[in-house]
Amino acid sequence: MRIIRPYSGPKTAVTIAVLTAIVFIALFLYVGVNQRKLIYNDSKLLAKEISRKAAVETEKYLSSVLSVAKSMKQQSEIVKKLGGNRNQIQTILRNGLEENKNILATWTLWEPNTFDNKDFEFKNSDLYSSEGILGIGFFKYQNSVYYEKMTSADYLGPHYLAPKESLKECITEPYRYVYTGYKQVFYGTTISIPIIEEGIFKGAVGVDVDLKTLRNNLNAVGLYES
Repeated sequence: MRIIRPYSGPKTAVTIAVLTAIVFIALFLYVGVNQRKLIYNDSKLLAKEISRKAAVETEKYLSSVLSVAKSMKQQSEIVKKLGGNRNQIQTILRNGLEENKNILATWTLWEPNTFDNKDFEFKNSDLYSSEGILGIGFFKYQNSVYYEKMTSADYLGPHYLAPKESLKECITEPYRYVYTGYKQVFYGTTISIPIIEEGIFKGAVGVDVDLKTLRNNLNAVGLYES
């Protein structure tokens, strides 16, 4: 039998080498493009999942703060109904602040003579405005709790006017603010709960949230342990 050997001249070798190079480049481009698509798709899925978890954490964070505000509002209503005093309201606010690490401040503002009808007795008090209206707050800074004396300007902010006008729970747009009598600037948002009796607005209870704390919580959000 005659064996026919494949032709292996120089021209054929060059042709095979060129074809091999073309095939290799085509495969390289194909794998590279598809790999980029896979990486891109994986990145989108990862971003979506992280966003979903961040949204869940934000909702949990704000829901816990809202629960505190509602609890303080209910306690304040009970104190008023039973003929309690302003010191009890201070205790409610301070406890709400100290027992919840996610809260920057707690406060309450009442309409004139709606809490105890004794505003005239507190006109010269260092704890209240010159009108003696019940309006107080507490905030935390560097592991210490400070008292805030409310003024007439506090009744003009969205944290009070929004629940007063809507008679509903409200959350303000993020804003920068300082507490009366202090210089430290904070950036956050406020959740306000209206106090309503027989359909009439009596005042509001609220909590301030430091968005830096929320940001730090979200920075810790991860899909895996490492």
